[in-house]
Amino acid sequence: MAAIIGGQFDRFLPLIDLYRRAGDEAGHPRETLRVGIHAIGYLADSDQQAADEFFPGYADVFTKVGEERGWPPIARAAFEAI
Repeated sequence: MAAIIGGQFDRFLPLIDLYRRAGDEAGHPRETLRVGIHAIGYLADSDQQAADEFFPGYADVFTKVGEERGWPPIARAAFEAI
């Protein structure tokens, strides 16, 4: 299971590729090497409504996590770019 808590999904492809290579090298059949993704999401009647409703809580949580991990506060522009 890949937990994607922020960023573009394609940035995590190298981790999935590594998992598959390790499974191949260990002799596991490829069809048994399943991959799941856990990611944050929010649905509303429109993309704009979803972003407007979701951003305040998202920013609050990720700013608090960022304080612990040395990340800058999340800005709306960075959120929109995700």
